[in-house]
Amino acid sequence: RRVLLLPSRERISLPSHMRVLFEVGGLKHASPGSVSRAGILYIAEQGQWKNYVRTWVAARVNTEPPTMSKQVRASRAAKLNELMDKYLLHTLSELAANYRAVVPVSAFAMVQ
Repeated sequence: RRVLLLPSRERISLPSHMRVLFEVGGLKHASPGSVSRAGILYIAEQGQWKNYVRTWVAARVNTEPPTMSKQVRASRAAKLNELMDKYLLHTLSELAANYRAVVPVSAFAMVQ
């Protein structure tokens, strides 16, 4: 039985082909039943953008032309990682310190 129960006690039936994904800022008001049934997945925000960048660089290297040597691919990947480490951290720090977002946006979302 796939029913979404709202705080107003309204029930919304979900067909089997429908999926619902919620992104929440915290679970302060979640009941243990909600957590166990919903399959809650916690992803720590701090530093996750670095993993995303590493994955993106690796995928980009795999799409380089086959005629490019492995050494050149590795060199390009290293340079991309170096540039991301040099500029992204500084940019994210600058944004956090000196700018206020109208809508809260995580560092991970900004890097994406």
